[in-house]
Amino acid sequence: MGDDNIDDETRRAILKGAAATFGVAATGVATGHPSSGDHGTEGHEHVEVDDFGMTNVGYHSLGGIGSESVTGDADEPHYGGLSELRVRGDIAACGLVSSKSPTEDRGVAMLDVSAYTRAGSRAELERAEMTVLSFIPNENNATSVMDVKFSGDGSYLFVAQQPVAGVFAATAGNTPEPRTEGESADNPDATGLLAVDVSDPADPEILGRQEYGFGMHNCYHHRIGGEDYVFGVTGPLGDPAGMYVHQFDRASGDLELVNFWAHDAEYRQGEVGDPVSKSAAASNEYYAHDITVIDDPVTGNPYAYLANWGTGHDAGNSDSGARVLDVSDPEDVEELGVFTMERAHTIEPLRRTLDGRRLFVVGQENPSPDPDTGSGNSRYGNATGHTGFFYLVDATGVENDAELGAASYDTEESDVDNPDRGDELAKWTWRTDAAFDNFTYSGHNIDFIDTEVDGTRRVFVTVGHYHAGTRVLEVGYPGGSTVEEEDRNVTDPYPNLPDDEEPISEGGNPSGSGGWTLAETGWSRTHFNTPDEAKFGSLSAATPYRWCAVEENGVIFSSDISTGVYAMRLDDPAIPVGTRDAVDADIEVRDDGDAFTAGQTSEITLEATTEAEAAVRINLPNLWTPTGGDDHEVREVADNTIVEFTEPVDGAATRTVYVTLGQARTGTVYTLGPAEVTADVGAEREQQVWQAVPDTEDVNVVVVGQEQP
Repeated sequence: MGDDNIDDETRRAILKGAAATFGVAATGVATGHPSSGDHGTEGHEHVEVDDFGMTNVGYHSLGGIGSESVTGDADEPHYGGLSELRVRGDIAACGLVSSKSPTEDRGVAMLDVSAYTRAGSRAELERAEMTVLSFIPNENNATSVMDVKFSGDGSYLFVAQQPVAGVFAATAGNTPEPRTEGESADNPDATGLLAVDVSDPADPEILGRQEYGFGMHNCYHHRIGGEDYVFGVTGPLGDPAGMYVHQFDRASGDLELVNFWAHDAEYRQGEVGDPVSKSAAASNEYYAHDITVIDDPVTGNPYAYLANWGTGHDAGNSDSGARVLDVSDPEDVEELGVFTMERAHTIEPLRRTLDGRRLFVVGQENPSPDPDTGSGNSRYGNATGHTGFFYLVDATGVENDAELGAASYDTEESDVDNPDRGDELAKWTWRTDAAFDNFTYSGHNIDFIDTEVDGTRRVFVTVGHYHAGTRVLEVGYPGGSTVEEEDRNVTDPYPNLPDDEEPISEGGNPSGSGGWTLAETGWSRTHFNTPDEAKFGSLSAATPYRWCAVEENGVIFSSDISTGVYAMRLDDPAIPVGTRDAVDADIEVRDDGDAFTAGQTSEITLEATTEAEAAVRINLPNLWTPTGGDDHEVREVADNTIVEFTEPVDGAATRTVYVTLGQARTGTVYTLGPAEVTADVGAEREQQVWQAVPDTEDVNVVVVGQEQP
């Protein structure tokens, strides 16, 4: 696609917002390395195999449908760029920033990763391969997939799009058919949020969409009150910056905008208005950049964690920070607390309490070193400084107006005894003395690993750290592991530069107090070099350039923008493989029919089969009241009723509950389910993580009820 496809005014506006959003300069080209050319070429500063405490066990280039050994070699690449990767059970989805000839019209790659997620030992990983099953089409030359998130049961995938490919004319040779007759295939406004049925990942189907002027940067799905909601976040270009709340209808596939929330406004039923007045030039002052929604381990209510980009902490920018929101009523969001910081980019809450505390980690995305944190460096053209901090934050008591405080910004090697340190429990940055431009060495997206090693609970943070590769941090906590970073006695990553001229050196900047620390325990920059013409060089020519890192079954999966998808293991400490968090369960949910009269009693039966002991529960629609059946407890969470059966299932068993339908109006549509399971049998609620079981939902209609007013 050429420059003529987007008018100059639109291009300039998008470029200004894209600079911070996608890690590029407003010129549209990012430097691949501060001192030389592309990675893997002759004379480059570091080798392809470059690990510490980690081992690379798998790789797929996404070149085509098939396994690693068939279509996954670096010599058979995907032509374009990769973005967010997510794993749900045995299936992974990887977004594609761009696709061009000869691999055009790709938006998302669907992969079977079961050989890794079902491996019973570390040795089995050496034989495992991932397989590309299908590609969800892109449909639009101007569109890039920035984020992918599964529904809780894995049946649906929600896709966030923005017009990045159109901005950088990165789709040469890409000629998808327009999805409707007469529609331009180069329309930058045709971006937003997609709902995709991936119940058959080899044959996905796009069901519904919502379009916005600048699309959605990130999204997250969550079940609330028996209904599906998709939270999308974005910056102000084209549409106001903030959180867009959509209700998803499984029967029709439609996405309906039901609320918009920003720090200064809330509009129900999609009446967004213009609550944030920001020019394109100042677009990053308020940018709703990342969101995660979980059932809170303390209250049981759905809480959203929102990373809100903002610049200029010295100016006290109130728009920035990490925010905790109660979204029990998606149309009436309540802000519970703010951790004030600048450039809040990625955020992830811990699903269980740790040392009795509700915790989350929030990280920065750093375009270049802060000008006041280092001296000039003529060899690389800019000052040295930090690569972005990651903060461990205590949100205990936030539901009772507890203050979260503000982040510290000093870059001393240790500020444990500094009385002016911030309100975080601990923080970490990869380097405090790096020289770089255009986000090259910035941290990016994160995830948690919550596991057990040799009988001790260990909590790790996985980081896609752009050119620094995949990094793994560990949370040290009182009464748990004492975590300290080791000296990096490793092969010199810059053999062609004198020691006093190296732009960076391995290490870190752990700090904390009261027994809390964040410290690095392993990293991998191993990469396989795809041909130069296959890369999305407008974003970065650097390899590695890791977007994210997520874990399943003790295996860490990481997407690399220019090369492909990697599978790794952590060797020290050795996260066990074969202790998959997911519970293997098959549950069939039956009731007395699909049409009911208000006030009628229905018998709900769960035929469950599990491979290990698991607790089982069922979500009931609003106004359905449990009246009998097998022993159970009833929990009211937001507007939802949950029936938790007292006796766990180990093998095959039947669980039954009787319910009475409330006095709803004629034509009311209910969704029964899903059923959920947890392996945390007998644990306190704060320590349990429940997972939805696919295909355990049933649509019911009240055919005779209250008269309409």
